[in-house]
This record gives sequence, C-alpha cells and structure tokens, in this order.
Amino acid sequence: TSPSRHVKEDYAKGIINLFPYLADPWSKFGYEHYYNAEDGSGYLAWRLKFVQKEASEGQKKTFRQPLTLTGGPKADKGPFREGNWLATESLCCEAIALMKHTSDEGIMKEKMKQTFTYHQKMVHDPVNSSEIFTAFPRFLDIPGM
Repeated sequence: TSPSRHVKEDYAKGIINLFPYLADPWSKFGYEHYYNAEDGSGYLAWRLKFVQKEASEGQKKTFRQPLTLTGGPKADKGPFREGNWLATESLCCEAIALMKHTSDEGIMKEKMKQTFTYHQKMVHDPVNSSEIFTAFPRFLDIPGM
C-alpha cells in the first residue's frame, strides 16, 4: 500500500528542508515537484507507483534468457588500441607540448587519443591528479574532451 497524501507531502517538505537548493523557486511552497497534494503528482508519487508496479510484476515475471552482449573490457575499442598509444614518456611530452600550442581540433583529438594511457595514469595517481588541467589545458576549452 502507498503512504497517505499527508505522509508524501511531509517527505517532500523534508527533502526541501534537508536540501534547500532543491526547492523550486517558482512554485508556491517549493516542494510541489516532489509531491503536489492538490493533484497527487510529483516525483515521489511517480516513484512509488513505479516501485509498486515493479514489485507486483516481479511476482508474475518468468525468467528470460540472458542477453548475449558483444564488447566488454577486452573488446577492440577503435582509437584506444595499444597500437595508437605513444610508447615513451618523451613522446607523450612532445605531444602534450604540441597540444598546448595548436588550435587545430583534429590534431588535438588525435594527440589526446595517443596520450590516453598517460593522462589516465595521471588521473589515477593521487600525487599528479590535481595537475591534469595544467598538463592538459585543452580539456577545458575543446568540447568533447
């Protein structure tokens, strides 16, 4: 069974009290997008309806055959194949220097693909991760990077 309208409205008020920035500035009380008692709409009403529907269908469902997926971690991902990566750190440094001084987006994307492992190692290194935008400033100004 679903909670009463009063309980749903209290939940909506609680969300807004805990997270005031989630309030809707254009609505009367600020929480109507979570639950509107006037018409019973809002996210909480929708979510409860969906969860109850899933729960009731879960009892009736029969098991399906699992999907056969292609790809995965060992699949060939095109531009990120090892053959396209720069092997040495000096080649990576050359590519990074070129990226800092070129405005050609095609060259930028190619060099980013080639230095992929370098910047991935940098991101996952707790010491160097804060310097990623210093080493690769074009992450910030080229869309899709």
